[in-house]
Amino acid sequence: MNQILFLKEYKKHKWKYFLVFTACLIIIVSILIYNSYLHAENNHTLRIIESNYSIIRLYSTDNNDDISFTLSNGKKTTIIGKIIIDKINLNYDILEDSDDDFLEISICKFYGPNPNLVGNMCLVGHNYDDGRFFSNLFKLQIGDCIKIINNLRF
Repeated sequence: MNQILFLKEYKKHKWKYFLVFTACLIIIVSILIYNSYLHAENNHTLRIIESNYSIIRLYSTDNNDDISFTLSNGKKTTIIGKIIIDKINLNYDILEDSDDDFLEISICKFYGPNPNLVGNMCLVGHNYDDGRFFSNLFKLQIGDCIKIINNLRF
Protein backbone atom coordinates (compact mmCIF):
# COMPACT_ATOMS: atom_id res chain seq x y z
CA MET A 1 0.00 0.00 0.00
CA ASN A 2 2.82 2.44 0.87
CA GLN A 3 4.51 1.70 -2.46
CA ILE A 4 1.37 2.63 -4.37
CA LEU A 5 1.02 5.91 -2.46
CA PHE A 6 4.69 6.78 -3.08
CA LEU A 7 4.32 5.99 -6.79
CA LYS A 8 1.25 8.24 -7.05
CA GLU A 9 3.05 10.99 -5.12
CA TYR A 10 6.13 10.63 -7.36
CA LYS A 11 4.07 10.87 -10.56
CA LYS A 12 2.26 13.87 -9.15
CA HIS A 13 5.50 15.78 -8.33
CA LYS A 14 7.82 14.30 -10.93
CA TRP A 15 8.77 17.70 -12.35
CA LYS A 16 9.87 18.94 -8.88
CA TYR A 17 12.27 16.00 -8.53
CA PHE A 18 13.58 16.73 -12.01
CA LEU A 19 14.20 20.41 -11.14
CA VAL A 20 16.03 19.51 -7.91
CA PHE A 21 18.19 16.97 -9.78
CA THR A 22 18.96 19.49 -12.53
CA ALA A 23 19.85 22.22 -10.02
CA CYS A 24 22.22 19.85 -8.17
CA LEU A 25 23.83 18.83 -11.44
CA ILE A 26 24.35 22.46 -12.48
CA ILE A 27 25.93 23.27 -9.10
CA ILE A 28 28.31 20.29 -9.30
CA VAL A 29 29.36 21.13 -12.87
CA SER A 30 29.89 24.79 -11.91
CA ILE A 31 32.15 23.80 -9.00
CA LEU A 32 34.21 21.52 -11.25
CA ILE A 33 34.60 24.24 -13.89
CA TYR A 34 35.62 26.80 -11.26
CA ASN A 35 38.24 24.44 -9.78
CA SER A 36 39.74 23.73 -13.20
CA TYR A 37 39.81 27.48 -13.91
CA LEU A 38 41.75 28.12 -10.67
CA HIS A 39 44.17 25.31 -11.53
CA ALA A 40 44.77 26.76 -15.00
CA GLU A 41 45.25 30.27 -13.61
CA ASN A 42 47.81 29.06 -11.03
CA ASN A 43 49.72 27.15 -13.73
CA HIS A 44 49.70 30.26 -15.93
CA THR A 45 51.09 32.39 -13.08
CA LEU A 46 53.83 29.82 -12.43
CA ARG A 47 54.81 29.77 -16.13
CA ILE A 48 55.04 33.59 -16.13
CA ILE A 49 57.26 33.53 -13.04
CA GLU A 50 59.54 30.88 -14.51
CA SER A 51 59.85 32.66 -17.86
CA ASN A 52 60.58 36.00 -16.17
CA TYR A 53 63.13 34.26 -13.94
CA SER A 54 64.87 32.70 -16.95
CA ILE A 55 64.94 35.96 -18.92
CA ILE A 56 66.18 38.01 -15.96
CA ARG A 57 68.94 35.47 -15.19
CA LEU A 58 69.97 35.26 -18.85
CA TYR A 59 70.37 39.00 -19.39
CA SER A 60 71.41 40.07 -15.89
CA THR A 61 74.79 41.82 -15.70
CA ASP A 62 74.88 42.78 -12.04
CA ASN A 63 76.07 40.64 -9.15
CA ASN A 64 72.71 40.64 -7.40
CA ASP A 65 71.46 37.06 -7.34
CA ASP A 66 68.02 37.89 -5.93
CA ILE A 67 65.20 37.51 -8.42
CA SER A 68 62.18 39.40 -7.07
CA PHE A 69 58.69 39.51 -8.46
CA THR A 70 55.35 40.95 -7.44
CA LEU A 71 51.95 39.27 -7.66
CA SER A 72 48.96 41.11 -9.05
CA ASN A 73 47.75 41.78 -5.48
CA GLY A 74 50.98 43.66 -4.66
CA LYS A 75 52.73 40.98 -2.58
CA LYS A 76 56.44 40.71 -3.32
CA THR A 77 58.86 37.80 -2.82
CA THR A 78 62.18 36.47 -4.09
CA ILE A 79 63.11 33.27 -5.89
CA ILE A 80 65.97 31.77 -3.88
CA GLY A 81 66.47 28.57 -5.85
CA LYS A 82 64.85 25.58 -7.49
CA ILE A 83 63.86 22.09 -6.32
CA ILE A 84 64.06 19.25 -8.84
CA ILE A 85 63.03 15.63 -8.29
CA ASP A 86 63.33 13.85 -11.64
CA LYS A 87 61.67 10.61 -10.50
CA ILE A 88 58.30 12.31 -9.90
CA ASN A 89 58.73 15.10 -12.49
CA LEU A 90 58.85 17.85 -9.85
CA ASN A 91 60.54 21.09 -10.95
CA TYR A 92 59.53 24.25 -9.07
CA ASP A 93 61.09 27.52 -7.99
CA ILE A 94 61.63 27.98 -4.25
CA LEU A 95 60.11 31.24 -3.03
CA GLU A 96 61.60 32.98 -0.01
CA ASP A 97 58.31 33.85 1.72
CA SER A 98 55.67 31.31 2.72
CA ASP A 99 52.31 32.97 2.32
CA ASP A 100 48.96 31.53 1.22
CA ASP A 101 49.18 33.37 -2.11
CA PHE A 102 52.75 32.20 -2.78
CA LEU A 103 51.91 28.61 -1.75
CA GLU A 104 49.30 28.56 -4.50
CA ILE A 105 51.96 29.04 -7.20
CA SER A 106 55.12 27.32 -5.98
CA ILE A 107 57.14 25.70 -3.20
CA CYS A 108 58.15 28.10 -0.39
CA LYS A 109 60.90 28.25 2.22
CA PHE A 110 59.31 27.85 5.65
CA TYR A 111 62.37 28.09 7.87
CA GLY A 112 66.14 28.08 7.79
CA PRO A 113 68.88 29.48 5.59
CA ASN A 114 68.83 29.76 1.81
CA PRO A 115 70.27 26.91 -0.31
CA ASN A 116 74.04 26.29 -0.03
CA LEU A 117 74.27 27.93 3.40
CA VAL A 118 74.99 26.09 6.64
CA GLY A 119 71.87 24.84 8.43
CA ASN A 120 68.66 22.99 7.74
CA MET A 121 66.17 24.50 5.34
CA CYS A 122 62.50 23.51 5.61
CA LEU A 123 60.35 23.72 2.46
CA VAL A 124 56.56 23.77 2.31
CA GLY A 125 54.16 23.12 -0.53
CA HIS A 126 50.68 21.81 -1.11
CA ASN A 127 49.83 18.15 -1.58
CA TYR A 128 47.16 18.44 -4.28
CA ASP A 129 45.40 15.45 -5.83
CA ASP A 130 46.14 16.61 -9.38
CA GLY A 131 49.88 15.92 -9.51
CA ARG A 132 51.12 19.41 -8.62
CA PHE A 133 53.72 20.28 -5.99
CA PHE A 134 54.30 17.54 -3.40
CA SER A 135 51.40 15.27 -4.38
CA ASN A 136 53.65 12.46 -5.66
CA LEU A 137 56.13 12.28 -2.78
CA PHE A 138 54.73 8.88 -1.81
CA LYS A 139 56.39 7.47 -4.94
CA LEU A 140 59.88 8.28 -3.62
CA GLN A 141 62.08 5.73 -1.93
CA ILE A 142 65.15 6.02 0.25
CA GLY A 143 68.11 6.93 -1.93
CA ASP A 144 66.17 8.85 -4.61
CA CYS A 145 67.85 12.05 -5.78
CA ILE A 146 66.46 15.44 -4.72
CA LYS A 147 68.26 18.46 -6.22
CA ILE A 148 68.08 21.90 -4.66
CA ILE A 149 69.79 24.56 -6.76
CA ASN A 150 70.53 28.08 -5.58
CA ASN A 151 70.72 31.27 -7.63
CA LEU A 152 74.50 31.67 -7.59
CA ARG A 153 76.25 31.92 -10.94
CA PHE A 154 79.11 29.54 -11.70
